[in-house]
Amino acid sequence: RLSLSMAEIGLIGILGAVAATLSCLAWGSMADRHGSVWVMRIGASLGLVSIVLYAVAPSVMFLWVAAIVVGVANAATDMGLASVISEQVPQEERGAAVAGLNALTGARGMVAPFAAAAAIQAGWLDLTQALLVCAGMTGIGTVMYLRLTPSGAPRPWRSMVPSLPGMGGLKQAMAGRDGLDEGQLGRIEAMINSMTPKERANHQLINGSR
Repeated sequence: RLSLSMAEIGLIGILGAVAATLSCLAWGSMADRHGSVWVMRIGASLGLVSIVLYAVAPSVMFLWVAAIVVGVANAATDMGLASVISEQVPQEERGAAVAGLNALTGARGMVAPFAAAAAIQAGWLDLTQALLVCAGMTGIGTVMYLRLTPSGAPRPWRSMVPSLPGMGGLKQAMAGRDGLDEGQLGRIEAMINSMTPKERANHQLINGSR
């Protein structure tokens, strides 16, 4: 549509690859702090934005921006999916999960371009319409990501107390509540606030000497 040269097309690919590479470390750090599902949500949202940018781009500079957004979005989604597999899939099933993910990703990479090209060639869609269809499908995926409940989300603090080092004796007190004074509650709250997301998801990681 914009009659790009091969050099301009190549530059778009390079920009996307560089953006993905540079953003991987940042997304990994964010996944550690906020959880993998949070990263996947951001990645899916950015992916939707990038497709819309491609669809409406009036100039090659818009395509450059879209390529950078695509790279950042792909890095976030890939990092988030890898983290979800690591966090939520049992160790003995992780190999199969990774293989399935790679198979689906490869199938998407083959089927989606072929289907879009066939639809354009048949005259059912023009390029902009095909991209907007892709944006709609990405939007559905984004909504599905937004509806995910992170398994590593912080649990209500009262349900966590019996799992904390040195707090096992408070299990009965938690049921009646009368056995806890304000000092104990403050100590418990401070302990929970100091926990990392991974420790909140798996109390066995907690170092009792802290």
